Amino acid sequence: LIVVHPDVLVSTTKVAESFQCLRKAVLGERVREVGAASSLLTYGKMVHELFQAAMRDNDFRSEALSAHTDALVRQYREELYTLQIVDGDARARLAEFFSPLQGWAARFLGWERSSRGMVAWRELDPQARRVVTHECEVSIAKVLDIEENVWSPRFGLKGKIDVTVEVKSWPPRQVEDAPPAQRNGGGGVSGAGAPAATVPVTRVMPLELKTGKPVQNVEHRAQVMMYTLLMRERYGVQVADGLLYYIKSGDTLSINAAMRELRGLVMARNELAFYLSPANAGRLPPMKQDAHACGRCFARNRCTLYHASVEGGTAESSGFAPGAFEALTEHLSPAALQYFKR
Repeated sequence: LIVVHPDVLVSTTKVAESFQCLRKAVLGERVREVGAASSLLTYGKMVHELFQAAMRDNDFRSEALSAHTDALVRQYREELYTLQIVDGDARARLAEFFSPLQGWAARFLGWERSSRGMVAWRELDPQARRVVTHECEVSIAKVLDIEENVWSPRFGLKGKIDVTVEVKSWPPRQVEDAPPAQRNGGGGVSGAGAPAATVPVTRVMPLELKTGKPVQNVEHRAQVMMYTLLMRERYGVQVADGLLYYIKSGDTLSINAAMRELRGLVMARNELAFYLSPANAGRLPPMKQDAHACGRCFARNRCTLYHASVEGGTAESSGFAPGAFEALTEHLSPAALQYFKR
């Protein structure tokens, strides 16, 4: 793996976002925007912290979750007030996640036979040159860290891992084969399955929680794969897999970080680091020129302002839908554009 500008530590989240739009990822680092509070974002942060607190204490009882919920409502009271959400409504909203979290914990925490969940583990068979899917019984034996902040000059990456765990996986039984072209890096989860062998394999890996829609997209998988790189340097062991938990659907997916996928992620990181390096402080990647995607992008105000002032862009060069560029820039005077350019 070749890493350029290793002194530029790029956020794993931004690298994952760059697959959708490189320009938006760079803008997110260059121009900080303080937007209006969002209930989805606030609840997402609160659920993350609720899950992490329960994992830290190894206690998913309703009483413990309720106590953490009360503390979180007090902690986020200012944001909740801004969103006109009363304490009772916030507690009720978080209480909706108690049952999914408890069900997940019953499957994956502890050493008892009933505390092993079934995960579809996908790995490359180097001899057969194809991806083989196995069903493994998995148990999270130990929580090593919560919200671990890892910086890696070796890979030029930085990130915060939701939960770092030690996982026991029992030797698998093969359930299906898939050609490399169909490889996704993850599989679904069911409850306890058929008995597996008694000698477990111990793995250290990242566990990432997603509170939004249970969509298995490239950004989520890319984020977990980059966490494996960070953990390799942090712990000095081979970390080839991670877990991705979608709380709304209850799915827990295994993400295998294959070398060719890691190579692609490092290349994406290198491209992002190029634009974030001091030598290219005034440059941005070109406009995406996708009327549909740009019309729904939360960063389009910043992007359009930069294009109009610094890059001297026009409606035609923006690639926006007819009238969209003018609607975002017509109120800006030449003096205002010149001020922003400076």
